Amino acid sequence: MTYLVVDAQVQREAAAHDAASPNALACALALQAIAAHDGLGLAVNTRLLQEYGRAEPNRGFISEFAADVLAEMNTGDRVRAFADEPDAPLARAVNGLDQNEKAMAEKDLHLVVAALASDNRILSHEKRARRAFRKAMDADARLQAMRWISPAEPNCNAWLTDGAPDKPAYQLTHDPRW
Repeated sequence: MTYLVVDAQVQREAAAHDAASPNALACALALQAIAAHDGLGLAVNTRLLQEYGRAEPNRGFISEFAADVLAEMNTGDRVRAFADEPDAPLARAVNGLDQNEKAMAEKDLHLVVAALASDNRILSHEKRARRAFRKAMDADARLQAMRWISPAEPNCNAWLTDGAPDKPAYQLTHDPRW
């Protein structure tokens, strides 16, 4: 089983998958691809589960569609809880960033913590956080193995359908076009 961390933003955007939003449709299709592949699971931690259940102004909770996917995967033992807190090397790497980058990294640190504890895969639209962690790679080499892809990436669904394999194009070392 390969475990992916799915940002709550992706879960929320899937709510509008029947609307004209290309991002919403991409999020819904990515969730469907994950649910359809028996070899993929969701990596979560306490903070991520809190985000899934927390309403945000003008955004609400995660979509009913996403909640159904999460429940289906949980029933099939495809949801696994991982670490909540960064270890010392990751904390030092984030603390070494400039103030703006550090703020972006801290906002999504829980995603990276769960990914490092699982299979180094994140599904998220967060470009600025991705760039911040890319800069932190020099201080924590483990980040070089991280796969971070946006559902809006043209090949995202093919990658998920293929079981989210190690592909250099999705590593933090690669500069995505999304």
